[in-house]
Formats: sequence, structure tokens, C-alpha cells
Amino acid sequence: MRINTNVKQFASIIIFAFLFVYIALRAFYSPLIHDEAATFFYFIQTGIYLPPEAHLDANNHILNSALSSFSFQLFGSSEIAIRLPNLIAFGVFLLFIYKISNKIKDKYLQWIFIISLSFSHNFIEYFALCRGYGLSMAFLMGAIYYLIKVLESNKIQHYILGLLFLSLSIFANFTLLNTAIIFVALLGLTIVLNFKESSWTKSIFNSAILIVFITGPLQTAIEIVYNYKEKGLLYYGELEGFWQVTVRSLIKLLTDSNAIISEVFVVYFLIGILLLLVLTILNTKEFRDYFHTKYVFIVLLMGNLIAVLLLGTFLGVNYPEDRTGLYFFPFFIGSIIFLLDQIKLKTSYKIIALLPLLFFPIHFALNMNLNYSSFWKNEHIPKRFISKVQESNRLSIYPATVGGYEMRRLIWAYENTRIGGNLNQIQSASYPESISDFQVVETKDNPDWAKYYSIIDYDTISNLSLLKRNNTSQKLIINQYHIDTLVHTNETYFSLYKANIDTLGNNSLLINTRFQFNTDQRATNISMVANVSDLEGNSLHYEFIKFSWKKEFWENEVFSGSIIIANIPDNAYKISVYLWNRDNDFFELSDIDFEILKVVKNNNLL
Repeated sequence: MRINTNVKQFASIIIFAFLFVYIALRAFYSPLIHDEAATFFYFIQTGIYLPPEAHLDANNHILNSALSSFSFQLFGSSEIAIRLPNLIAFGVFLLFIYKISNKIKDKYLQWIFIISLSFSHNFIEYFALCRGYGLSMAFLMGAIYYLIKVLESNKIQHYILGLLFLSLSIFANFTLLNTAIIFVALLGLTIVLNFKESSWTKSIFNSAILIVFITGPLQTAIEIVYNYKEKGLLYYGELEGFWQVTVRSLIKLLTDSNAIISEVFVVYFLIGILLLLVLTILNTKEFRDYFHTKYVFIVLLMGNLIAVLLLGTFLGVNYPEDRTGLYFFPFFIGSIIFLLDQIKLKTSYKIIALLPLLFFPIHFALNMNLNYSSFWKNEHIPKRFISKVQESNRLSIYPATVGGYEMRRLIWAYENTRIGGNLNQIQSASYPESISDFQVVETKDNPDWAKYYSIIDYDTISNLSLLKRNNTSQKLIINQYHIDTLVHTNETYFSLYKANIDTLGNNSLLINTRFQFNTDQRATNISMVANVSDLEGNSLHYEFIKFSWKKEFWENEVFSGSIIIANIPDNAYKISVYLWNRDNDFFELSDIDFEILKVVKNNNLL
């Protein structure tokens, strides 16, 4: 047995080292996805991630934002720097799935458990992303391990460590709140069951630890999530049915496929879990025996299933979809293997029953890459697109305008900050317009682009094309001015231009501005805004350029940017262009150049 243990340790080290290097390379090379870019700009760059001061959004996985912000301060804004906490957490994850596997009696089932979780490509790639899901899975495995230790030995340190890891997991991912409540129930029952065997001091101390967790981390997390729900921020997921929303989306996430065979295998394993559970229960003689390691995963699986259905039915909480239900995967795998481990059956039969799990290492081998995130291929913007647009900026005082869908704006902005912030922000309010100098788009979205643009690059991963306008659109100057005066202010709104445009309906405008800008505030919350409104003041068209999406620091820097307003509505009455200083930061403005131009209609698709 000792030799087998040493062999397992050595083999695990080799496998885990390979996996860690692979995830590290992914964290270094693969471009950011939209949610990572949003996390970067709203929470990491600003360093404001704690409610209620932080930007209110369920995108804020608080622990991830905090750790990544710290890493950002130490190592900068590179992909690997802001993903570093999740990468380190991968080591924690591997450590605890190894430790948990040691609780499985059958050595072959130990390996199936390890390989199924560590070689699920689309599951472990979250450790190469700046999101809360990787962190939460790592700390969740730690919490489960110490829960098992509590059931085995009832030691105080295991209560403390279990609840510590559980606290970290829920603040990395609030979708684990149901799991936390199940943990509390299990630990509470364990304290009661061990009351006679434990000393008064130990029982009271364990109870106190549990109460501290309930009134501290758990209550805080519940209050934050309740606030999210009240403000309509728990928008992800749907209520169309648990199987439709949760199971099918998880299958798609983990397998890259909607094939019916995947659902067949899920049903196969679910039936197997139920049969194994019945057999295990029949062989369990005392109530106390239900508090055994073999039941941990199935209790977490069934408990979460019941909680999700109850919340959906009575409180209208959406069923978790794809990544928000990621925790079901380790619970599912753990339930199968731990229950099967208790059944007196030849190992060869057990292995045959688990053959469908071979899918994960095979899928892993076929999908290894360092170029893109598997579940977000359509968000992949090659860095060469950025370089080609950047090259064109040398030809004009104002940066080239770039059109694109809103979900690609933040990724573009992140890449822009990495090269100095001199590119224009993607214009999305008028999408799909045909005025911008460049377009980062799927060409099927607007076949008429073929009339005005040429494809100068194409990305096979995302199906995105970089289009360049064949001819610069003709424009007529409506207004133009230059001001040398230095302005020092912290006013909320600083006007650059106002005018009535009631005669410009169905036309398009281009706004160019350039000025010297200075502020001591890092990641300032200032934007240049162009707003078109009707006679009653209702906004009809709104576009902006956020300063912090171009540069983190604005110490005597030149701001240069352009905004496109395509197809002005017929009921438009007024246009306002201004700086919106949301936090009333002091700033200095000088050497202002401003121009607003009408795009000649017969040279554009309007």
C-alpha cells in the first residue's frame, strides 16, 4: 500500500505540474473576455470593489476583484497579472482534489475522480480567467475536504478551516450561498450528534464558530445578494425549467456541444446515483451513519437542486445558467464516485460503468489551446486588429473611428490601455453604422458594409472581420473652435458644445475633440459625452468616451477622441457635448480643439 501511495503521489505531481503550466500559459497568452475587461475597469483599476461604494453589478466577484486589484497594483495590467490570483488558486484546487481522492477506498476510483475534475478543459480554464469561478471552486474543495475531516474527527481546527474556506468561496462566487447554508446545517447537526461524546467546552466552542460564520460572512453575503435581487441585478439565467436552463447550459459549457448523447449520459449517471444512494441507504443501519464522507457530495448535490427549485418556484430566482451553476459539476462527479466506492462490486465493473467520464481527458486533449477562451470564442479580438488600426492613427490628428457591437467595447478598451490609450473607443450606440473608419464586426450583421468597406483581416476563432472604409466619408463643418485658456475645475458637467439640431433629422454627425488634460485622480470617473435629446429633454442618442478606458493616469496628457452620431432621429431637438465628472474630481483643461461635422449623406449608408 505504501508503494501505491508513493506511486500516486509521484504521478499526481507530474500530472498537476503539467496542468499548472498549461493553465499558466493560458493565463499569459489568451486575450481577455468581456466579463474580465468589465471586472478590470469597474473594480480592479479603480480599486473600489467593496459594497456599497463599488459599482453595483453582479459581475463583482468581490474576492476576485480584491485579490486581482492587489495583483494589479504589484505587477501591472497584463493578462497574467490580473489573472494571477486564479492561477494560484488552481494549485489549491489540485491539492484538495488530491486530498479528497484519498478518502476514496478504491485506488482506480481515486484516479477517475482526479482526472474527471482536473482534465475537464472548460471547467479548469476558469483558473486562467480573472473571474470568481476558479477561486470559488478551489476554496469550495478546501471547504469540502475539511467538512469530511469534521465528520471523521470532529476537531475544532477542522470547523475553523472548513468555515474559513467556505467564507472565501462564497465571496468569490455568491452562487455558492445555497451550498453555504447546507454546510451550516450539516455542521450544526454534527455538533448536536457529537454533543454527548464531546466536552461542554468543545461543543460550545464549535457552536460559537458556527454562529460567528452565520452572523458574519453568511449574513453579509445574503444581504449583498438580496440587494442585488432588489435592484434587478440577478439577471443571469432564466425560469424556463431547470433541465432546459441549468443542465443543458452546463452540458454546452463543459462539452462544447448540444448533442443529445450528452443528455443521455447525464440521465444514465443520475439514475446510477439514485440506485447507488438507495443501496447505500439500505446498508446504513443508524442515523448517525448518514454523517459519513460517502454522503457529502450527494447531500450537496441534492441540497442545491432542492434549493434552486424552491427559490425559482417561490421567489422567482432564475435557475443558474452555465457558469453560474458550475458547482453542480464537482458535486455530480463526487456523488457518482463516492457512492460507487461503497458498493461491493468488482473494480472492473465500476470502471466500465464510469467509461463515459473518459470524455473529459479526450476532450481536453482535443481542445488544448493558448489563443481563446472556449466558452467565449465570439469575444476574441486578435491583437493584430489593434495594431492595424493603430497604424492608421499616424495619418490624422484625431484617432480613427471604430464601430462595433457593445460587448466588444471593453475588450477593445483594455487592449487600448495596454498600448498607451491613443486609439478611439469602439462606437456602439449607432451599431451597425457605416460611417466609422474601421469596423470590428461579423459581416453577416449588415451585408451593406460590403458597399463601403474592404475586409483587411479575419479571425477564424471569433468569426470577426476587421473592415476598413474604402473612402473617407465627406463631411461639412458645422462648428469649429480653439481655446487656449487653462480651466481648473471640479464641476460635474463641463460643456464643450450645445446647439439645436431640429433641422438635421436623418443626418449623421462626427464630433472631434482634442485637448490637454490633467488630473491627480487615478482611474478618474470622467467621460466625454454626446447626447441628442428631443424637445422635452428625453435622450434619443447617447455616446461617450470614458477617460479611464483609455489611460489610468492623466498627468498632462493629450486627450484626442471622436464620437459618431449616426441617423439622427427626426424628432431630435438639441445636442450637448460635455465632460461628465461623476465624482467631482479636480481637473485641468487647456488648448482645446473642437469640431462638429455633418457627414455628407450621399456618401454613406444612413
